[in-house]
Amino acid sequence: DAPVPPLREDLRLGEAAAGADGEPTWMIQDTVVNRFYRIGWFEFECLLRWGQSPRRISEQIASQTALKPDVEQVLGFRQFLDQNQLLRPGPEAVERLRTRSEGNPWLTWKGWLHHYLFFRVPLVRPQRLLQALARQLDWLFHPFMAWLVLALSLLGLVMVAHQWDTFKNQVIESFSAEGLVGFALALIVGKTLHEMGHALTATRLGLKVAHMGVAFVVLWPMLYTDTGEAWKLRSSRARLAIASAG
Repeated sequence: DAPVPPLREDLRLGEAAAGADGEPTWMIQDTVVNRFYRIGWFEFECLLRWGQSPRRISEQIASQTALKPDVEQVLGFRQFLDQNQLLRPGPEAVERLRTRSEGNPWLTWKGWLHHYLFFRVPLVRPQRLLQALARQLDWLFHPFMAWLVLALSLLGLVMVAHQWDTFKNQVIESFSAEGLVGFALALIVGKTLHEMGHALTATRLGLKVAHMGVAFVVLWPMLYTDTGEAWKLRSSRARLAIASAG
């Protein structure tokens, strides 16, 4: 049997938090496009023996671990790596990538469907700015601030309840051109602060925010923050802090 194609040399492999069933997991990082792929025990054992034939890999895993994979599983993992361009490209793969790059995805219905449903436009690489802001805004992460935000939120609800008629009338009057513009501006400011919350928390926890920008979901624009490195945190509480920081 021919050996499997070698992996790209720029990939990184790191241990991630255990899965829901307690099984260990790892993360493959594609450093070129900053994408992450979670793999399990079987895939990790394959990578330890990568470079041999699929049959040899399956036999070694079966004899040296409690796993009992067959050749088809190894070939399936190889296909996964190939589809995500994690293998070192040979002549055929290079030709396939060249053909794909020369084609216009917007000229096919699959291209339209894929780009219509979701695509991202990175705008900034904010790592230096975030590191400076994280030092200056350290006071925002004090427990007192959490209680202050909660108290102000409750105060706002109480004040709205006491002036409900005025509030309701102002909401109705906001359905105008000026009101919609004001609402859009408020939404942009609020969403920006929301994403900064994710980014600053990730930075404080020692992670790199590769980029921030605009994502289009069914052509609807919304800001996004790349916090893909959150998998490096073993603490589920720390990952929850990033997700809820907005």
